[in-house]
Amino acid sequence: MTPVSLRIEDDLAQAIDLLAKAAGMTRSAWIKRALIDALQKRPDEIRDVPAFSCPTKLVSMRFPSEEVAAMETVAQQAGLTRAQWIKRTIRWQLWDRAGELRLVPTSAQSILKLAVQVRAIGRSLNQAVKAVNAANQPDASVPIELAAQAVIGMEDRLSTVITTATFDLSSIAAAEVSYWTGSGKRASRTGKRGA
Repeated sequence: MTPVSLRIEDDLAQAIDLLAKAAGMTRSAWIKRALIDALQKRPDEIRDVPAFSCPTKLVSMRFPSEEVAAMETVAQQAGLTRAQWIKRTIRWQLWDRAGELRLVPTSAQSILKLAVQVRAIGRSLNQAVKAVNAANQPDASVPIELAAQAVIGMEDRLSTVITTATFDLSSIAAAEVSYWTGSGKRASRTGKRGA
């Protein structure tokens, strides 16, 4: 095993100790389990790790202050640290995988939220259609007209949610592609020249 040491805030250490005690584990065992659990929940980050294993070396670079500030801004928007963002950007170019749309965490989270909304719509619609089918039976206690009104009443709400979700998803994908390909910058420069 490889020993790993880390520094954490006192209140976080206390919270970990409480959880570890409740689970009948040592602090080290609890942290190890938490890290293993986190690996399964971050496939986007795992894909950004090189497939080959080799010793690492420190690379030091100097950037103008404005560029460092810009890196920190985009890294924060992507849910990454500056170092993680720089590594991810360089690896993307080195591995020539720009054609694989690997979303930054914030984009992936936004898409997951949209997926949850769409599933909720599907469940609501499914329940409404079941109610119509039940009302269409000969011994039904609810008139079919009443059940059908509920389905028809959902149309406007569903249409709005679906339209918004479609727009949001398109925006997320377009922003990712534009960011990695630089097409947005080229388009804005072209627009300025044509103006």
